[in-house]
Amino acid sequence: MAIFVPKKIKVMGAEVKFTQSSLSIKMGYGETNVRVQVSGKQVEPVSSQDLDTAISEISFDMLVSDTGDATDIRNLVKNWKSSSGIITIFIEPDGIGIAQNFVNMSLTNDPSINESPAGSLSLTFMGQTGQLN
Repeated sequence: MAIFVPKKIKVMGAEVKFTQSSLSIKMGYGETNVRVQVSGKQVEPVSSQDLDTAISEISFDMLVSDTGDATDIRNLVKNWKSSSGIITIFIEPDGIGIAQNFVNMSLTNDPSINESPAGSLSLTFMGQTGQLN
């Protein structure tokens, strides 16, 4: 079995540098509920899809480069927050693996922007079920 190693993350078409170990992806297939149906002495499991949980989630720490202009990061976050429900995210594998595409995403957390010139910004996006390309 091949291990998926992400090479690039693109948010709204722009590549975002990130800490590899921070990336967490939930595709958004939803949870399956299993209950029991009893008919006389016969017991059968019955499963159903919980569509309330069919939401993808992507979390990662974006690396903030030493550009000397913190307003770029503030504007980036502001643009993502104002683009709720229309953000696209593409995760490209490094060689082996399948690319993952997410549409109709929203930046759900309110990231704390560190004033240091180099650091990271923790981001969480949620939205439509992800697609494997």
